Amino acid sequence: MRSLFVITVLLCGVLPAASPAFADPLPFTADKIESFNGRSWGGLILGVTTQDGVKRQFRNGRGEYSTSVEVKQENDSSIPYRVSALYINKDKNATLDGICIRYKNEVEGIPLSKLQAVLDGPGEVLYPERRYENWKIVSYARRGILLFVFNERVVQLLLGFPDRVRNTLPLLRDRASAIENYEDQFRSRERVLAFANTDVTFDLKKIRLDNPRREERDLERDMERVSSRALHFDSSASTGSYRVSVTAHYDYDKDKDGTVTASLSGTGPFGPLSTSKSVTFRLYKGEDDMRLEDTRYYRAVTEAMRTVERDMTVLVERQQPPPVETVRRADWDKLIDKYRFHSKSGSGSLVD
Repeated sequence: MRSLFVITVLLCGVLPAASPAFADPLPFTADKIESFNGRSWGGLILGVTTQDGVKRQFRNGRGEYSTSVEVKQENDSSIPYRVSALYINKDKNATLDGICIRYKNEVEGIPLSKLQAVLDGPGEVLYPERRYENWKIVSYARRGILLFVFNERVVQLLLGFPDRVRNTLPLLRDRASAIENYEDQFRSRERVLAFANTDVTFDLKKIRLDNPRREERDLERDMERVSSRALHFDSSASTGSYRVSVTAHYDYDKDKDGTVTASLSGTGPFGPLSTSKSVTFRLYKGEDDMRLEDTRYYRAVTEAMRTVERDMTVLVERQQPPPVETVRRADWDKLIDKYRFHSKSGSGSLVD
């Protein structure tokens, strides 16, 4: 049967010591997806092919996932998918843990029906608990194959140890979940950032501060009093910090600038946010008793703090949810990570 899905094949197993024959890594050629038998695929053997072997044998680059290697084909830029060889760590002797194939453009994925025709029927159709688009997983666990299907096109595949693939499936269910409106989940979300930690630091040289601890407490109280429509102090918050640092090194013989830096960070309605503002104040030369408590310093502190508070308020109010495509990709990555790092195996895999 003519192949319906052309995928590049990794032909190396455990390679001998480097020799002139392997000096220049070669592109690899394609093979049928249906040739994967749960252990080997066109010469690429799970649990045998080493990371060092792949890199010496084939043109390669950084893979789609952590500790993975992308294997490159001839005219790679014109091929619509990427192939990542998955490894559990960066050890050159680590052996192949799985293979992930992902299309660069979803519309170029293979029609599901064509793969079902060569993969022993319809497979086991599974769904996430929640979804916002028309996607599902089709499992051929006996063969070690998972198909990631979007709008009835296969746009990503996982080839792995059959028992590990099977142990990945409890994250899914066999009844179709409703396709929810993505925007609905955000309608009641409060647009506010709460911070639980305040911190004030001074880095002073040849400058007197009469009561450093009192100055710290005064600034911390000022930080904790912040209460805008999108920003407030909450000691019970799990994240978020407001910091002010003052750096001033005095020189009797020349004018210099001190710096006040205010920074705010925390979790906004749709993810992490941070901003900072630095303001300088002049330290004039020739002072026999240079004190920090002067108008220039306090103006700089006020400007830095009020600016960072206004900027964070704007960031919180303007922050948008991630694109729905990002949510889907994250859900798929969780399945890949479940296979790689959290599934038990009786095949001798190094995964815990």
